[in-house]
Amino acid sequence: MNLRHQLKYIAMIVVTVITLMTLASLVTHIYVAPVLQTEQRMATSFIETAVLHIAYEVAGEDNGQPVMLLHGFPDDIRAWDAVVADLITKGFRTYVPYLRGFGETHFLDDATPRAGQNGALVQDVIDFADALELEQFILVGHGWGAQAAQGVAALYPERVSHLISFAPYSLTWGDYQEGPPNYAQIRALWYQNVLNRNCSD
Repeated sequence: MNLRHQLKYIAMIVVTVITLMTLASLVTHIYVAPVLQTEQRMATSFIETAVLHIAYEVAGEDNGQPVMLLHGFPDDIRAWDAVVADLITKGFRTYVPYLRGFGETHFLDDATPRAGQNGALVQDVIDFADALELEQFILVGHGWGAQAAQGVAALYPERVSHLISFAPYSLTWGDYQEGPPNYAQIRALWYQNVLNRNCSD
């Protein structure tokens, strides 16, 4: 399954789960939402936290239930276009930030260590929500973003009304499978060790 099909599959699942949770009704027709066309995309907005100048896109009505979508590595916010396109038609308000190291999001201080530890990403998400004055939100994450989303839900459960997590990673082998190590999979995840290092080490 190529990346495009995987993203369409993820979009279908996210839309379906959120609809079921919010409307509390059976879904009788499951479909893949159309990808946002260039002319439909929101302008990039910016907001500052204590550490980051965060670039993000927001879509939907001001009074819509907030949904924050966290992209994976090496994706960016375009991975969520199909999901956003459908969520806004159902009355949700979406917030899709470029995570640290992506897009126009950058560190405010050149001296801040560049690192991708999950704890740092969790704090980024909470700081982003605080800056936007989002008290509670639906949180959706994929890959690297899923790991951060799970951390936010675990440490700040009062802030997350619903959690949807796809393909989170872990460096603990037992989380992947039972039995002997799959060295091909371990090689494919080489970058996770890099993301979890402090670049000043």
